[in-house]
Amino acid sequence: MADADERPRKTPKVQQNHSVTVTSIDTSTMDHVCDITILPDLLHPQGTVKRGIKIAENEFSKGCQVLGRRCNYRLLTPLSRFAYSSYLNKATENFLKNGNGDVIEDKPVVQSQNQTPFRYNSKCYVCSSTKNTVTVFELFDNEDKGFAEKVELENLPFYINWCGPEIKTMDVNDLECLSAMVKIVRALDDLQPNIEGLGICVLAEFGRFLLYNVLVDDGCVEDDSDSENDDDGGEGVEEATFRGYKQLLLVFQSQASETGKSFFAELLLRLLYGKKWKDGLYSTITFDSAKKILCKGEPIVIDDYNNDDVTAVLLTRGSKSIWGKAKITVNSASVVPKANIFLCINEKIKDLLVKGKNKTEIYQKLSVIALGEEGLKNFGNKDEKFNEVLQGIKTLKKYYPSFLGLMLKVCGSYISGEEFEKYELITKHERLANILKNVSNLYEVLNKFCEEENIEKPLSLQKEVNFCCLTDKSVMALTFKSPKQIVEIVISSGGKIVFTEHQSQDGIAFLFKSLQKYPWFDDSFTAKIEGVSVFKKMRTRQFNTHRLEEVAAFLSLEILHTPLIEKIRNYVGVIVGVNE
Repeated sequence: MADADERPRKTPKVQQNHSVTVTSIDTSTMDHVCDITILPDLLHPQGTVKRGIKIAENEFSKGCQVLGRRCNYRLLTPLSRFAYSSYLNKATENFLKNGNGDVIEDKPVVQSQNQTPFRYNSKCYVCSSTKNTVTVFELFDNEDKGFAEKVELENLPFYINWCGPEIKTMDVNDLECLSAMVKIVRALDDLQPNIEGLGICVLAEFGRFLLYNVLVDDGCVEDDSDSENDDDGGEGVEEATFRGYKQLLLVFQSQASETGKSFFAELLLRLLYGKKWKDGLYSTITFDSAKKILCKGEPIVIDDYNNDDVTAVLLTRGSKSIWGKAKITVNSASVVPKANIFLCINEKIKDLLVKGKNKTEIYQKLSVIALGEEGLKNFGNKDEKFNEVLQGIKTLKKYYPSFLGLMLKVCGSYISGEEFEKYELITKHERLANILKNVSNLYEVLNKFCEEENIEKPLSLQKEVNFCCLTDKSVMALTFKSPKQIVEIVISSGGKIVFTEHQSQDGIAFLFKSLQKYPWFDDSFTAKIEGVSVFKKMRTRQFNTHRLEEVAAFLSLEILHTPLIEKIRNYVGVIVGVNE
């Protein structure tokens, strides 16, 4: 047996993958501010530097673990705790040889690993890292400035600690961003002419979806900083303001194939990750796995949704936590979602499996874009139109800060009571009305841009703003109006009504074309009483001074109550008097 002294000693397999440089010391708290230089590895082939990482002197004994957690990076060392503490003391000595230990500007460190926008002290930012160079942009939600602006790192109220993969450089160009959006709307008008306004609704919802982390009330981003103290009154920390903003999951729905569900899922991922996205698209995923992704600011995008017990848990719990950015605790681990969930489904909304008794509550946390039951049109140039949309998304990706800044102006403020009145004939839910308000805002911005730049407007911008794809399948949209209510709507909107006779019945007639945009139109105008249609179509020349024939809706007086008939007579008398 060989002597123990002759045995080869085991060499440590782990090698230190970083170095620590102390840059300042707060003499009042003895907090050491460090730069952590990480050697090249698979994640960072050229290496990277984590700046502004704090560690207290009494934490030196667990130094590698503490610094690794605050860097959000796996720091490796062969040193024992005692040896690593000595290593940090040596770094402190090196600083004291040239430094004076005076207090420098105290800034928190914000961790960032992707292009998820974040809010800090009532301002919104998005950042990226290319070739170990971090770039930060401020997003503007007021009318006085453009969409976004690059901010020099030394002018930020925080240190930014990038701990994600390298991503493509982003830039700011508001006009190019607007031009790309108009091209996308035009191409989608051609691809799906049966759904007016589809492009505008999709872009507005993409913006709301990607801005999740800055729209929902949750306090400030200081939760992501290095500070271990949650005491109130920290310097530079503003009290969180309550804006009433909650968020809905985004759903693209169609029971037919080739309607564009997968296409729109790919567009969203390309907008977020670029052309060469590898991850982010799922067919199914458990809620426990999803929460670990959402807390990183990465959305869950599910194509061809599998309606089973696994996704039922995801939909039920996910919708509740994302609604108000609520803390998720599973298996003793707590996280807060910083991104949203996107679903492409074939089922009707009320056929989706959910947990619990109050299913309607879950369905009302879904923003649904209905893609219809007819496939995307192919006029011989389908590939060309697809490419136009993809090129537009590529441009929006290049000028991602401008896109987010524009969407922040469009979606940044929650709907007011006065604004809600504009949509009371469509829904009684503020959450749906808020989404429709966003679409109206984007519609106005794109219209103004086309007029100022003398650009031919796409068909969706030439007509009145259309929300049908957002209301057709939503459980929050009004689905039925009684004949009395419809007559009241016609009167309140100043529509023309005449007393007439149709099929030997006395009644009233009115033009109904302006009502077809409402989600309750189809069910209301096809209603029957004892098998007989309540509304009948008739042709009449009574509405046109040139006696041109028009199609109107006829409603028998037998269905209406006497007080309403008198109201109609008074209304018609006023109209006649004005015409005379």
